[in-house]
Amino acid sequence: MAATYEKRGGANVIADYEKTLSAVRKDEGLTKLWARYLETHSYAASIEFPETCDSVTKAMGVIKAYLR
Repeated sequence: MAATYEKRGGANVIADYEKTLSAVRKDEGLTKLWARYLETHSYAASIEFPETCDSVTKAMGVIKAYLR
């Protein structure tokens, strides 16, 4: 798995994930998109957009630690 990650240039993605997710969290367009998503997907009604960003941040941290 690590070899595939290296071959596909994943190091740049992993290295910059915190910066990228910070920008995603602040993006008004994505926040509005999430609000529209909630209108048609009631099962996600209790999930705030920042929570989704937190979950991705945690997952990326685990992936980064695994690939070291």
